[in-house]
Amino acid sequence: MTLRRTFPLIICLIPIIAFYLMLYHFSVNLPWTDDSTFMHYVYQNEESSSNFKKILIETFSVHADHRIAVPRVVMYLIYLIEGEINLRSVILIGNLSILGCFFIVLRYFQISKLSLWFFVPVSFLLFQPVYWEDALWPICVLQHSLVIFLVLVSLQLLQKEGKWFLMTSIIFAVLAIYTSGNGLLILIPGVLLLLFQKRKIAAVIWSIGVIVAIICYFIDFTKGGHTHVTESLLNPIQFIKYILVFLGANVSLNYVNRAIFLGILILLVWGIAFISIIRTKDNKFLPIWGLLTFLILSAGLVSLSRSWVGVGITARYQIYATYAVTTAYVLFVALINKYDWKKYLKVPLIIGTGLYVSLIWFIYWPIICYRKDLLVAETVNWKQNGFFLTVDQDHNLATARFYPYLVKKRLYTFPQHMYAPDEDKTSSDEVINFQYHPDEMYFGGNSLVVEVPDIDQNIKTSYLILKDSSGRIFLAPLKANSNSIKNFLRTGLLFSKGGNAIILVETLPQGTYQFGLYSNNQVKWLAQKWEKQ
Repeated sequence: MTLRRTFPLIICLIPIIAFYLMLYHFSVNLPWTDDSTFMHYVYQNEESSSNFKKILIETFSVHADHRIAVPRVVMYLIYLIEGEINLRSVILIGNLSILGCFFIVLRYFQISKLSLWFFVPVSFLLFQPVYWEDALWPICVLQHSLVIFLVLVSLQLLQKEGKWFLMTSIIFAVLAIYTSGNGLLILIPGVLLLLFQKRKIAAVIWSIGVIVAIICYFIDFTKGGHTHVTESLLNPIQFIKYILVFLGANVSLNYVNRAIFLGILILLVWGIAFISIIRTKDNKFLPIWGLLTFLILSAGLVSLSRSWVGVGITARYQIYATYAVTTAYVLFVALINKYDWKKYLKVPLIIGTGLYVSLIWFIYWPIICYRKDLLVAETVNWKQNGFFLTVDQDHNLATARFYPYLVKKRLYTFPQHMYAPDEDKTSSDEVINFQYHPDEMYFGGNSLVVEVPDIDQNIKTSYLILKDSSGRIFLAPLKANSNSIKNFLRTGLLFSKGGNAIILVETLPQGTYQFGLYSNNQVKWLAQKWEKQ
């Protein structure tokens, strides 16, 4: 390969390296909220190691409307290899699925003889922090990212002739089904891909294998409480908007109208690519089109389940929007490949996506920092007090049953990032603002939001301290505020002054709490107090 063809790939390494360095630095070995299902799985396996039937039932049990057998097994295998639960390893290994999709798409560019300069934006779009929650939350890594990878591999195998490829595709499709509930939707793009290739017998065999897996999926299936199909269908406009926002959220910068507009463009590219496939019989990019079909169907399924709540951009679904815009971009490049004027788009596309990703890193950096600081604080809260501050009461009660067992048996060790301050240092007359925000967290759970206007988060992460009348310490990180681009260029500082701490009130016992600030190993106790009735 000549330097001319290698150089675009060298540029692709920049966002890839930045992304995985971000994962390495900001991942924390702390199970948070729904990660407890993995912890419970290890607990059950250790408690029932001789009862294979019970382990099998637990493996395929329903969690939040999903049979997450594959994520459970992957997590357990990592646990067996390492000898203890390590969610940092789960995050780092699970996110390799994104790299797998990257190489599959690269292969399509190579066999289609598309200019690799058009491939550079793919790396910018795929490896970015807009889907930070999917990248840093273990259950999202092993559900959302992994199911997309398994679907793409299954569809890619359908491009190959032969029984072995067909059977292997069925296996990957089944794995996708038991990774996340929307994996069921692979049936539709899989059948379409085979019919486009006029492989009717293969389509029948493949369909039978997948349908059997789907039937088994719904045996003794129990539906969760967050799914309200009837309520969603009663508002068809909101239902459609949700689909468009789900698809277009990636480059919308949290503006719903922009997401809707991009969602429309993605559907338009999908439709034009479909017509082109029918007319030209060119099947080279069929799996990419099939993956986008899967993502569109996933948007519809999630909208059917969730649009009754309202239309908005959900952080844990951003990985789907990322793949939607990436696959739409690849199809767009494939569609314009026959035109000579395409060469004039190389530089604008590279510069445009490069600037966009730089902006995303700038905007989301405070959120990524806050995510790590939150888990560090929650580590202290659990080790000191036996519960988390930002997890609802049901989760705290559930984890209290088996976390102590895992720690006692040395199957899991809490990270040693920091210790809670345990003595008075200085006092201060600094004033902070605090108030309730009923809708700040968890579907209307009352939250205490504390604003510290003069703190400088550029120097060191700061934490709010709450000390109750018995001397127990609770920590909550202060979320930094993004600096404006103008001020950043002028001062070089990422954060403006001030920060907010958010605490889910239901988790705190009743009583009077003294406020304090903890930063750079120094404690300042404030005169202000707060009382929970």
